[in-house]
Amino acid sequence: GTVKADGSQATGINSKGEVTAGGVLVEGADSRGVLAASGGKITINNDVKVVEKNRGTLSGSISGVETEQKGKVTVKGNVEVEGIGAMGIYSADGVVNVNGNVKASGTPQNNQNGETVGISAQGSTISVKGNVTSDGKGIHIVKSSIGSKSTVEVNGSVTGSSGVVTNNGS
Repeated sequence: GTVKADGSQATGINSKGEVTAGGVLVEGADSRGVLAASGGKITINNDVKVVEKNRGTLSGSISGVETEQKGKVTVKGNVEVEGIGAMGIYSADGVVNVNGNVKASGTPQNNQNGETVGISAQGSTISVKGNVTSDGKGIHIVKSSIGSKSTVEVNGSVTGSSGVVTNNGS
């Protein structure tokens, strides 16, 4: 079935193990759809959707899919994120595969790191079979602090105020 989470700083699935779900729907400020960490493996058989509602005084961004420390996420549908500082995919030292589209929409936060981003990759491997659409950066590749290189493959088009952005050494 679909995993639903509602509220401030809500997370649909946060796992260091193996989890399979039909879909993920998260509604709340400073929230995320899924986080795979420390080798965790998450498979979503449908869509991941995160919608920001009732934003309070917290200043965090929202994200659809996150990985860190060798986490792996597979989404067989689409990833859609709507809200301030929205990130479709944020992957640091992980692997993300999306069979559909990735869309991040919303306004930037009031700081330099808060721009809306479709895909942010840091030492990660990311594959999107569909399109990547963002109100800000389409793809942002950041130099990894652990020296790993990123590989980002998009089979569709990339649309944003900036298409693909890399920083020094990324």
